[in-house]
Amino acid sequence: TAPPPATAPPPATASPAPPPERTVLVLHVGAHGGVGTFAPGASAVGRLGAEVSLASRSPRRPSLGLRVGYTPTFEGGDRRAEAHASVLSVRVVPSAMILDNPIASLGLGLGFGLDLLSVNGTSDRPGAGLGRSPLLADPVVSPTVMARLPLSPLLAVTGSFAVDVGFRSLHWVAVEGGSSTDVFAPSHARPIGLLGLELALWDNAQEKAPAAAAARAPGGTSP
Repeated sequence: TAPPPATAPPPATASPAPPPERTVLVLHVGAHGGVGTFAPGASAVGRLGAEVSLASRSPRRPSLGLRVGYTPTFEGGDRRAEAHASVLSVRVVPSAMILDNPIASLGLGLGFGLDLLSVNGTSDRPGAGLGRSPLLADPVVSPTVMARLPLSPLLAVTGSFAVDVGFRSLHWVAVEGGSSTDVFAPSHARPIGLLGLELALWDNAQEKAPAAAAARAPGGTSP
């Protein structure tokens, strides 16, 4: 007898294409404090502040942050004429990591913003012409080196060193007998070191995990 006719193999079904990968974003908030210099003849100044940033988990971890800091009142000048100054600093800081591993990260950033200066001058010289000045804004660019040391998936220690470069030439002077003397003049280059803590508030990878689990479950559908 003749052998039964061969049956054709079932047509191959194409496997569904994997869903496109979404960029994983993380929202961080942090607080920091540090010390630096601001003007010749003035003591070292402190700075306290906070920041918020949105970072990608892609290679180099590019991020964009907003940093606000306050420098409490400090003094410059001499006994005959003094200036009492405080500073509010605002920076937008894009950055990226050049070394990134689970133990520690090292990155570079470039901040753009303003230093808002409030200065109150006092003098025992009659007619020195000192007093409280209006709030003055100094545009600033801040090349920054930053480091990050994770303590847990949500918490990390952060450190940074920046040089705030101011563009305005600001001087507060005392006048006596037709001559003037600088009492307070911010430096054009103002180094500052900061140490802080950073907390991850939101991570969109946490939203992707339930969707992936639903796709693997019986009857689940891919997003």
